[in-house]
Amino acid sequence: MEKKKINFGIIGTGHIGNYHIQQALNIKIINLVGVFDIVSKQANKIAKKYKIKAFNSIDELLDKCDAVSIASPAQTHYMIAKQALKHSCHLFIEKPITTNVEEAQKIIEIAYRLNLKVQVGHIERFNPIIVDFTQQYNKVSPLFIESHRLAPFNIRGTDTNVILDLMIHDIDLILFFVNSEIKKVEASGVSVLSDSFDLVNARLSFQNGCIANLTASRISDKPLRKLRLFEKNKYVSMDLQTNTGSIYNVLNSQKASPKGSILKLKNKHILLKKLVAKPSNALFEELVSFINSIQNAKTPTVSAVDGKKAIELAMLIKDKINEQKK
Repeated sequence: MEKKKINFGIIGTGHIGNYHIQQALNIKIINLVGVFDIVSKQANKIAKKYKIKAFNSIDELLDKCDAVSIASPAQTHYMIAKQALKHSCHLFIEKPITTNVEEAQKIIEIAYRLNLKVQVGHIERFNPIIVDFTQQYNKVSPLFIESHRLAPFNIRGTDTNVILDLMIHDIDLILFFVNSEIKKVEASGVSVLSDSFDLVNARLSFQNGCIANLTASRISDKPLRKLRLFEKNKYVSMDLQTNTGSIYNVLNSQKASPKGSILKLKNKHILLKKLVAKPSNALFEELVSFINSIQNAKTPTVSAVDGKKAIELAMLIKDKINEQKK
């Protein structure tokens, strides 16, 4: 039996909202009802481009929807989410879920009470190389993680600091890979071109002994998105831009060099396995996942609770930097 289509709306028709419209139109189980933006001129322009309806009020759009994407500026996420939940809409909220922990918790409580799904747009969970790696290795025990996320300056992201703009992606990935509580946070940051932090480095210590070192910058001359995981007898390097990676395994053996061996030291062999993920559109995949969670009554892949955990850690990092500046 074919499942009923989900009546879907998109709130925010800027850079990110534009991508949401494109992908929603490609998903067969979505009926794109229309869009809303507080800047009506922008909404009408986008609506005309995609031949969809621009609504004059957010309530009018919400009344006709089963679910919505919130692709507006981060500071507006909470008020829009609260309004949409009152209209019984399931929510896809672009990252970060909110700009503080208290608002994230309120969204969780309201959604739970109304039995509505909330997914947060931590898109790197759907990055082809991350998906490929986690499918092949469903259990990892990293001892050390290093992430670098660098981007050229873009005025579009400066409504928040670089922690919420860029580093939040890697915060979510690290919390996903490390199943342990935070023990200690150390951080430093500087403001260069904007009024908030443009370059941040954080060092996280977990209760299980894992250490994570994160660097995020939006004043780089070249973009870079890399994640490296170090396990006992294993090192994994993933390039999130090119969907490629390398896995180095240490094998103890007295035998001749096995297939894939690139180095031998006494009785230890280092084996190299290349990862090349099949290209896919991560936004398309996460919207499909969101719709499936609604239709199958399942917890979203990146839940509101996950979004809150990422915000909690982001706020800890921000507080540590501010402590140093006093």
